[in-house]
Amino acid sequence: MTTDRRTNRAAPPATAGMGGKGFYDTHSEAQNTGIRRQETRLRNAVRHLDLAVPELRIMDYGCGPGRNSMTVFHTILDELRQRAPTLPVVAVHNDQFGNDWNDLFANIRGPNGYLNDFDRIRVEASVGSFFEPVAGADSVDLGVSFGASHWLARPVRIDSPGSLFFCDLPKPARSEVAAIADGDWTDFLRRRADELKSGGWLVVDGLSSEPDTADPSGRCAAGIGLYRAF
Repeated sequence: MTTDRRTNRAAPPATAGMGGKGFYDTHSEAQNTGIRRQETRLRNAVRHLDLAVPELRIMDYGCGPGRNSMTVFHTILDELRQRAPTLPVVAVHNDQFGNDWNDLFANIRGPNGYLNDFDRIRVEASVGSFFEPVAGADSVDLGVSFGASHWLARPVRIDSPGSLFFCDLPKPARSEVAAIADGDWTDFLRRRADELKSGGWLVVDGLSSEPDTADPSGRCAAGIGLYRAF
């Protein structure tokens, strides 16, 4: 649970709008496609891990209800078992209190769950915002985060008449949001630096924007046409 920084009132969980009962999984094909595109990066990270450990800890930051996390862990475990068929693994799923944890654990045990294909795995949940510490210091061998790190740490209230999307915010509001996002991203990286072991790997993939002189805002960002339609 987060707190609105201006009203000091409890804000709803960031995942509350995702519904539950499989809603997010059903409507997350874009996120899943992004994960599949990063298969080479994930496998490369596994190839460079130090496997001279009693067990390997893998952590998914912002796991959601689980469909996409299953894709991530299947890829990682498939590559890992080619190097270390019997090495014990701790699979850690992190997200906020408002995540649909029932769906997550149903996915892990379901027909597409990684426990059906791989053994010697202990499953853990880490509940809390990844902008705060969510694992012990020097405890994570491989951290991954897909489609989550672009979220802000808390709801913000800004003066933005006539605009809905960040690319179209008036300059003062846009600068305010940019400063908040910069601080959040710094916090995210600092927490992961504390949690990763020496020689550990972090693979992150999220939404972003890039310069685009053809757009009135000067940026090209995912979803810009849809948000303008809204």
